[in-house]
Amino acid sequence: MLKQAELRVNADYRRQRNESDGLGSNLPFAEEKGFNNVRIGTKISLFKGKGGLPKIGFIGNITLPVGNEEFRPPHAAPEGRFVFNNKISEKVEIQYNAGYRKRKEEEKYFGEAFYSASAILKLSEKLKYSVEFVGRKPKEASARNLLDTALQYKVLPNLQLDAIAGTGLTDAANDFFAGGGVTWRLPR
Repeated sequence: MLKQAELRVNADYRRQRNESDGLGSNLPFAEEKGFNNVRIGTKISLFKGKGGLPKIGFIGNITLPVGNEEFRPPHAAPEGRFVFNNKISEKVEIQYNAGYRKRKEEEKYFGEAFYSASAILKLSEKLKYSVEFVGRKPKEASARNLLDTALQYKVLPNLQLDAIAGTGLTDAANDFFAGGGVTWRLPR
């Protein structure tokens, strides 16, 4: 087993509700729900970081064409990103990354660059708070920039709960979003 690499499996559950056809009709809303972004991948440590130099890693994923047909890509979709982490103190760290991926939105399948920067504050041994700027730039479209805030609570050494809420900063971004998640690390 490689000590500098980890295997990752991810699946998001999505519920999307369309209440109007935009033409003023009184049609009932349409609802789609199911799994999307079913991904397998790896995170690899490239450099441990030293002094002012950041810890550097690479995350590679492939989104599989499985799950709800409305949400999934038409074929396997690659994604790769370089991730950087600077530990400022025992309680504060800064993370930033940049990458490229293929993704499906509505009926289009396209490539996009994406990027983020976050400040993380360790409130206790079990609780972390973060503020994050996130953006993506689809090919031939406007950038979609967001600002979010999140809480991470470590229930057990291998079990974490996440809550997130944010807002769009550009016209092309979502007005508001909220979510949550569970991370379970399998023992070696």
